[in-house]
Amino acid sequence: MRILHVEDNPGDSMLIKEAFSEINNECEILQARNGKEALNMIQAKEVEPNLILLDINMPVMNGKEFLKILKYQDDLLHIPVVVLSSSRAQTDVNECYRNHANSYINKGDSFDDYIQNANAILEYWNSKNVGPSIH
Repeated sequence: MRILHVEDNPGDSMLIKEAFSEINNECEILQARNGKEALNMIQAKEVEPNLILLDINMPVMNGKEFLKILKYQDDLLHIPVVVLSSSRAQTDVNECYRNHANSYINKGDSFDDYIQNANAILEYWNSKNVGPSIH
């Protein structure tokens, strides 16, 4: 399973990578620092993710802008997107779902929260049968 993690905070990137490797070392976690970098990587076919983990508060192109572009391009809209954000604002949640995010998860504050998030993401992946089963 190839996951593109779109996140500008190196600490959060490290925590999500560690959480997934602790749960399942078959997950390949690729990084992009903002929506524009992620979009460029995907459009240039540098990466073909099975799943995108997306922060919404980033410089250059934020996650909400990225969703608006990704989910309205016929050749890219099939890629599942899980928003992984520290924002608990209902307006952010609603906007992400309006722009076809598949799920919205709060980051949490501890490594245990990241482990729980990684488990929830893998359970979601497996329950939706959007790709190969990952355990």
